[in-house]
Amino acid sequence: MTHANARFRPIGNSRKRFSSRRPAFEENAATLLEMAQALFERGLSQFSAGRHRRARVYFEQLVKLLPESAQAHYLLGLTYKAMGNDELARASWLEVTQLPDFDGANTEAKQMAQRLLDRQA
Repeated sequence: MTHANARFRPIGNSRKRFSSRRPAFEENAATLLEMAQALFERGLSQFSAGRHRRARVYFEQLVKLLPESAQAHYLLGLTYKAMGNDELARASWLEVTQLPDFDGANTEAKQMAQRLLDRQA
């Protein structure tokens, strides 16, 4: 065993140890997704009702929870724009265009953000 490999040798029965933690991980992941869905729905509800400051709070929390979600950044940008803060809106939309595209999940939000940025130019 080389020196580099010695640092990464299995300790005990790692397969059993990790498999016993899987249900907790899945439960935590489900909880995070539920939180994200609730923030998304509340933000949209507040935005639709014209309560942009409240919507901003939900979308900012959503961005913190899912920082690589183009949709979350896009909606936050729309909210900033509705509040009259073009600078923050532009920053949010620029962030959208820089995010990776996970199997097409961010494609639509990236395209919409780019169109809005092009209009502002």
